[in-house]
Amino acid sequence: MEQMEHQSTVKVEILTVDHHLVGYVTTGARRFSTWLNLDNLPTITMDNVTLRSLWNPESAVVSLGFVVVNREAILAAIPREAPMVPLGKDPERRPLEHVKKVRHEVVVSLAPFALRGYMHLAKEADLRRTLLTFSDSFLPVTEARVVYTPNPKLLWEGDVVLINRGKAQLYWPAPD
Repeated sequence: MEQMEHQSTVKVEILTVDHHLVGYVTTGARRFSTWLNLDNLPTITMDNVTLRSLWNPESAVVSLGFVVVNREAILAAIPREAPMVPLGKDPERRPLEHVKKVRHEVVVSLAPFALRGYMHLAKEADLRRTLLTFSDSFLPVTEARVVYTPNPKLLWEGDVVLINRGKAQLYWPAPD
């Protein structure tokens, strides 16, 4: 993997089929969503992690120095804070492009989770076509609520939740 001169760290929650992890990820001065979608990342390393079993949520939370997570095992990732980048060390920036977007409320079956939130698409974009052709591995959904269906008391909310597109079983427009 390329070495970046500037590093940033972000607090992230990761949901897998069996576990809920909270820890810190170093993203090489990239936004977490961009970094997570890099094709050359078979695993991610989280530091200062707390790990909880979803099968037995009453069991003790385990604290670990680090955990290596298979990227394909990640069902959903929830960034919990803005990346920490040293002042004056911002990576090269491209001019911001503004595209008028429309919110589309969606429901996603991501077994054993169900998710409801919003996709933001260019005004002219079609939701059906976007769901079929979205190229990144992890799809951003905003104002999302994730429910663990075997135990609906376990739920997470996030301003942005990145879902593993390859693991999602169904997507549909949310009913009014």
